[in-house]
Amino acid sequence: MQWVLQERKKKAALADGATLSTDYVGRAGECAVISELIFHGYNANRMMIDDGVDIIAVKDNVYYYVQVKQLILKTGEYTYKLV
Repeated sequence: MQWVLQERKKKAALADGATLSTDYVGRAGECAVISELIFHGYNANRMMIDDGVDIIAVKDNVYYYVQVKQLILKTGEYTYKLV
């Protein structure tokens, strides 16, 4: 078996001119959403494989499938949207 890893080269520009990999920004968004869900009483976890669903959350035996989209504003602030 041969493994092929592909490096993502997308970078996000921050307000101070620095760049950050979009992978880091996306993962940070998922962690922020999971933190909020847990704070509000959901049992939430990231999916191991990205197949269109980033997070599964459960509350009162009801399952929620969440996809997180992130955006870096020109001011350097981050916003996250649940899809």
